Amino acid sequence: MKWIMSTNSSRWLAVIFAVAVVIGSSLPGSSLPDLGGIGVDKLLHFSQYAILSYLVTRGWGPGRFPGRAEKGAWLLGAFMLAFAGMDEFHQRWIPGRSVEFADWLADAAGVTASFLLGYWVNRRMCRTPREL
Repeated sequence: MKWIMSTNSSRWLAVIFAVAVVIGSSLPGSSLPDLGGIGVDKLLHFSQYAILSYLVTRGWGPGRFPGRAEKGAWLLGAFMLAFAGMDEFHQRWIPGRSVEFADWLADAAGVTASFLLGYWVNRRMCRTPREL
């Protein structure tokens, strides 16, 4: 399973991707392309937070360090949901952008899905070959 990223690369990519998400959501609405439908918009919200949450989970998340702060690591999921909410809320002050609860729900679905996937991958990678 060497194709799955290391802890350090996941952490760096998570930080870079988080900055890119905030920069992207700070762009005025007039500079964004017309996506042509509500489904595409929600899919983009889901995708960007699924990617970000997976990177965060792989870098810092539960299952990464078995026996060490396993329960506390689940706070990352709550942090990711709060980050998505703050990112959505800050668009209130961006011209041509709006705060939509449905966008946050799409973000939250992406966070939840990839957080669980990242947790499973972390747990699987921490097992010894005999346990697989």
